[in-house]
Amino acid sequence: MPIHLFITPRKLPYEIKYRGGFLFHRLTLYLQEIHPLNLNIRMLVWFNSPIVSEHLHIPKQPVEIGCNHLYQKRNLTYCCAYDPRTRDQITKDLNTKNTEITKNTKPIFYTRNGAKSKLFNEVVTPNRLQPEDSGTLAIALAVFYLKAKTINIIGCGWHKDETKSLFDNQYTHKKIYSKGSNRKLQLLRTYQREFNVAINFVSDKPVDTYLGWSSFEEFLQNNH
Repeated sequence: MPIHLFITPRKLPYEIKYRGGFLFHRLTLYLQEIHPLNLNIRMLVWFNSPIVSEHLHIPKQPVEIGCNHLYQKRNLTYCCAYDPRTRDQITKDLNTKNTEITKNTKPIFYTRNGAKSKLFNEVVTPNRLQPEDSGTLAIALAVFYLKAKTINIIGCGWHKDETKSLFDNQYTHKKIYSKGSNRKLQLLRTYQREFNVAINFVSDKPVDTYLGWSSFEEFLQNNH
């Protein structure tokens, strides 16, 4: 039986449809166009714990993904904002030129599925693998769209039972719960297991026994 391949130009998703008589089997894959930049499968993701401010001086990595307002602090390749309120804040910030970001350094912005805008693309995933915040959104972007095989994460405070963020003074919503949760950790474990990607936290101590960990000294030795 013939297999028909339908690809929508650059956009997501594309579908492989298997047809035979009345049989109709559909497999939806979520892919981004292959770009030479994406051939570097080691990626650095910045979360928003206040500890980030102590490490902004590290050497630029080939592919960097930041969360929310981190583009104000560091030259990023991609930037993710899960919350529509933060998405709109960033859009206003760039439109009113409240930052030093220029067209040469502005990252490519992504938000969650269904919240796409003129500035922000959306990250589309299967329902059971949907991100829950900007941090997990950044990991999903790296896994589903950029085909990462190694992801290093700086600025995660999930193991510290804290709600503080580097950008609390810019958020319009209050956070009353700890950022970390078993659901988020389980989501990253699933990404690691099902997509054969090594997820590694760069921090003062391990965040999760099932995910990788390295000290900042070890990270700098291997990524200078």
